[in-house]
Amino acid sequence: MKSLLFLYFCVAMAFSAMASSVSDTYVIPNPQQMVCGGGHFVLRAQASFSCNLIGADKDDFVSYVSNSPLSLTYKKKGKADIVFKLVSPENAKMKEETYRLKVTKKGIQAEATSASGLFYAFQSIVQLARESGNDTYQLPEVTIEDAPRFSYRGMHLDVSRHFYTKEFVKKQIDALARYKLNRFHWHLTDGAGWRIEIKKYPELTRETAYRPFPDWKSWWNGGRTYCRQDAPGASGGYYTQEDVKEIVEYARQRHITVIPEIEMPAHSEEVLAAL
Repeated sequence: MKSLLFLYFCVAMAFSAMASSVSDTYVIPNPQQMVCGGGHFVLRAQASFSCNLIGADKDDFVSYVSNSPLSLTYKKKGKADIVFKLVSPENAKMKEETYRLKVTKKGIQAEATSASGLFYAFQSIVQLARESGNDTYQLPEVTIEDAPRFSYRGMHLDVSRHFYTKEFVKKQIDALARYKLNRFHWHLTDGAGWRIEIKKYPELTRETAYRPFPDWKSWWNGGRTYCRQDAPGASGGYYTQEDVKEIVEYARQRHITVIPEIEMPAHSEEVLAAL
């Protein structure tokens, strides 16, 4: 009996140690394959990174990584602390969004068959990094191979019922990027308000982008009427065409596709009100 209890204890301790080492990595979503080591890599201030992407993919990636909280510096030549490598799909036997990431005591290496894969590898690096003082970070030794379970990974934001500023929308896109989501469903029009500038039909935003109520529920229960921007108590807003272009480009640089939702002919009380 004592031997059996001791065996149970050993097994429980082993599972506890495994759970602890895996949970300490804090990679979201949970990678398909992850093996943790016992050491750490110290990422010092102004650490360097390199990549072999080309063209716009390279420009987007270098700009994004350089402006991340890790304060990394792009290195064109020579050995870098973090190496991002684009590899051939045939040789690597990886799908488009798959990435491999290896953190050792000596440095970090990431490889993928696409720019999006390298982008997701970097998101995992950011999640792994823990501040350790003096502008340095520690990353646990780990080997990861990961790929999305679903090709469509998105979030829906209803700005018709609850209007949000351009800056707020960008923050949501940043959050999507961090967790490797790739679709932003942007609900721009509905009975609760028209939120996108159409230069040929300015009445849509002039007459129905604002409501004389502080929130959607009050509007719903208060007669569902609209007002102009300069009316007392007006609440709401809309995105100019330049705003929309800026947000779409901001999302593209983070490997996110914007899916606009424009409700017609259903849920179009705002269109009828603007006639």
